[in-house]
Amino acid sequence: MDRFLALQIFTTTVESESLIGASRKLGLSPSAVSKNLAALEEHLGARLLNRTTRRIGLTEIGEAYYERAARILAELADADQSVSQQDGLPRGLLRISAPISFGQRHVAPALPEFRAAYPDVTVQMILNDAVVDIVAERFDLAIRIANLKDSSLVARKLAANHRRLYAAPDYLARKGGLASPSDIEQHDLISPPAGSPLLDLSLTRNGDTRALHLLGQIQLSSVEAILEACLAGGGLAVLPEYMVGEPMAAGRLVPVLPDYTVPDTVIQAVFPSSRHLSAKVRAFLDFLVARYNPVPPWQKQGG
Repeated sequence: MDRFLALQIFTTTVESESLIGASRKLGLSPSAVSKNLAALEEHLGARLLNRTTRRIGLTEIGEAYYERAARILAELADADQSVSQQDGLPRGLLRISAPISFGQRHVAPALPEFRAAYPDVTVQMILNDAVVDIVAERFDLAIRIANLKDSSLVARKLAANHRRLYAAPDYLARKGGLASPSDIEQHDLISPPAGSPLLDLSLTRNGDTRALHLLGQIQLSSVEAILEACLAGGGLAVLPEYMVGEPMAAGRLVPVLPDYTVPDTVIQAVFPSSRHLSAKVRAFLDFLVARYNPVPPWQKQGG
């Protein structure tokens, strides 16, 4: 059994969810795909796939094996690329995962400049507010707005993510201003849904910290939607600095309790390993760091 071919067939079958789909992608006959999968399962002494007439699904063991197999193949491809690109020039497909709002506002507008500098790189950015498995889904890197918890990933800081409470002026005119965090209880809130780690917030002034749990009467899963509901006068909302510059400049949004600070999170690029880092990934990382440091564009332009 060709172990490398077997891994390719297995991962492609999982991603295609069918033997026919895998055979088409790999240019093999369905019988060859089936025989290699059977040989792999026999070698491992475990069933990796549940097969039905309509689809193929992973067993519990198969799911764990797929994650490792996908990682191995990604590292092999990265190693091959690092050797083949002896001239060190970035080229090929660069796959990026990014949060929807940040990706739309501050990554997508920068891509033409990056492509102008590196015309042999094709960029594919997938916007998703969920935390994706960048190895299993074969992303070269992901932009995340959070402190890194997964020790298997390498992180490179791009910028601090400043946050604070905001409201629309007409909402405050209708409901009244706030003098202290205790006044928040008398106001409407717009927040992520229950269970989000972003609901727990601390406000600090002169060393005095107030811990709050801000679950709103309006609960939205998108920060863009939270901003729009806040602009429409729906209540108070915690928003990142990178998306409030334009509405603040237009007078449609104002900070609430501006003397209180909210702990920053981090905007960072994460990737599986710095070992054999391909030229295209290294170039994009350097490009982002240069773009967001020492002052990010949303502070220069007011949002």
